[in-house]
Amino acid sequence: MDNYVMMQFFEWYVQDNRKHWIELKGEAKNLVALSVSGVWIPPCTKSSSVGSVGYNPYDLYDIGEFDQKGSIRTKYGTKVEI
Repeated sequence: MDNYVMMQFFEWYVQDNRKHWIELKGEAKNLVALSVSGVWIPPCTKSSSVGSVGYNPYDLYDIGEFDQKGSIRTKYGTKVEI
């Protein structure tokens, strides 16, 4: 039987600086070294406002690609950064 470890890689008050996906990429090797086998990330779709944590979706298909709701990016970054 294998054991799996999932890391929650966000919290409610994560900064609205569009660097979340970049930070996750930077930590990926460290998470693997710690035997983390899965990562729980926030919803990456466009929300009703740029600073939203993502649980009030505006467009389920916009992951930081289209200019909607006053921004191309989501709170966490853009499609290119994912």
